Amino acid sequence: MNLYRVFTLFLQKESQYHCSQLNNLYTAMYQRSEERMRIARNIRLIRELRNYDQRYVAAELEMGRSTLSTWENGLTEVKIENLIRLAKILGLEDYRQIIDFDPDTIFTKKES
Repeated sequence: MNLYRVFTLFLQKESQYHCSQLNNLYTAMYQRSEERMRIARNIRLIRELRNYDQRYVAAELEMGRSTLSTWENGLTEVKIENLIRLAKILGLEDYRQIIDFDPDTIFTKKES
């Protein structure tokens, strides 16, 4: 179910809320999904930069490849303990490197 549909259903059921409260809820939901998508993109990019396939990473995490796929597609949130384990497998020092990963810094040309 997409974010718009969830918000619409909420509006139908909870019409007594003020518009500002609903707007705050929608903004919070959007920011959370935006962050989830950024983390999802970063997991996939880092995995691909390491030349690891989903099967390898999933086996190291002792979970199914489909679970890793849902993370990489932003369909589910990754729990912090799984981010910590994933960071170790990907050779990172800290799980925050997944969250804060910026591919633009890797692929920009250095000026001479």
